[in-house]
Amino acid sequence: MSFFNFIGYDQDGSIQELNTNLEKNQLSTWHIILASMGWNAPAWVAASSIPLLYAAAGHAGPLVLLVTFLCSTLIIMFCMVYLVRQAPSAAGVFTFTEKFVNHDIATVIGTSYVICAMIILGMTTNVAGTYIKALFPFIKGEYSGQIVGTFFILILLTIALQGVALNAKLSAVFLAVEVTIVVGLGICGIVNPRIEGISLAECYSIEEVGGIGGLVSGVLIGIFIICGYDTTINFIEEAKKPVRSVQRSLMIIVFVIFAIYTIATIGWQRAVPLEVLTQFENGDGGPIASVAAAYLPASMQWIAIFVVITSTYAGFQVALMSGARAAYRMGEEGCLPPVFRLLNKHKTPWFSTVLIAGVGLLFIWIKPMSELDWYLNIISIGLILSFSATLIAFIFAVFKQKKRAHAIAASLLPAFAVCFMVYAAYASGAGAWKSGLVIVLIGIAFIVCGKTIGKKYI
Repeated sequence: MSFFNFIGYDQDGSIQELNTNLEKNQLSTWHIILASMGWNAPAWVAASSIPLLYAAAGHAGPLVLLVTFLCSTLIIMFCMVYLVRQAPSAAGVFTFTEKFVNHDIATVIGTSYVICAMIILGMTTNVAGTYIKALFPFIKGEYSGQIVGTFFILILLTIALQGVALNAKLSAVFLAVEVTIVVGLGICGIVNPRIEGISLAECYSIEEVGGIGGLVSGVLIGIFIICGYDTTINFIEEAKKPVRSVQRSLMIIVFVIFAIYTIATIGWQRAVPLEVLTQFENGDGGPIASVAAAYLPASMQWIAIFVVITSTYAGFQVALMSGARAAYRMGEEGCLPPVFRLLNKHKTPWFSTVLIAGVGLLFIWIKPMSELDWYLNIISIGLILSFSATLIAFIFAVFKQKKRAHAIAASLLPAFAVCFMVYAAYASGAGAWKSGLVIVLIGIAFIVCGKTIGKKYI
């Protein structure tokens, strides 16, 4: 049996469509890849999270990304490829966990995924507001960022309700621009460094990051940076040849995202001093603008700030679409109230979309950009819960479907990845633990409400 047969790769595209009320046959593999990378949003992740990576790991940021990629991302991706064939659904990890593990645990995990989408909306909108103010200095005032963010959300919500195909195409346009800038600046730093003496060995030195403990604690940031690939699954019900398209997207996108941030983290630190890269945006465009200033003429330096704004658009839209589709499928399965499965004329889950956008709007008023750590803690812990549940669902699935010897062999790396991520969450400190507890309690509240009116919402 070949490896691709073992993981259930639908090489011939034998599964033509899924049973869904969403609009079928809208997205190709290419559309799904671009839309999912929109969730990852390289420019705003570079602007908001790479400073944290440099602060935690120093020059060894690329090492943290490599360890994250090898010890969690790659393993999770192949587990998802297998599970997508066994349980194709827009709810992704919720469906995997419900089918192979436990219904109540699935509700907690699915709820945490939707909450992460809400938090990402708040975070991306805060980033957009901050960088719009940097691009247009005449926008002043204590609440100007929140006011700009409110208009930002209302405009993008209107677009999101127009259907998945339009949103995927718009995200693709902005994504092409931002990847060009982020990777281009990284290549400039590698080919024509402004800071001398930073060797490739230093970028991958475990001593630079403070030993094994420092390396593992930095992985929580790495997990946040190299994410977004799982959102491919949320579009499966609207895809052409859905299983094959999503499986291909998963296998391509993890390598692309890893390459983008590896080039950026190596190159940027060769362009400007590390102490500049660890500073957040303070009205001058932040680290990405500093790197742009090292290579672009003054007349073009605004582009770096502009692509962060367009990147937040892509991240916002894809988080909104992904979260809404996960909530829609949970509503269809009776784990959320039936109102979550309501569709508009474009076959978009309008209630889920409006609710997620509304909560994101609330967050920009109660959690400003200065509380970036709060956003990252909740999103990272939510991702760890989701990814760990995926790995556990894979282990349960292979023991049900494969010979015991094959199942044991196939489960070793996923089991290691679960332990690795749990330890990374533990090493991240009390702030992350509290965030995880809040997510779990919200999921439990939905379970209790569901059981109060019956085993499932009806």
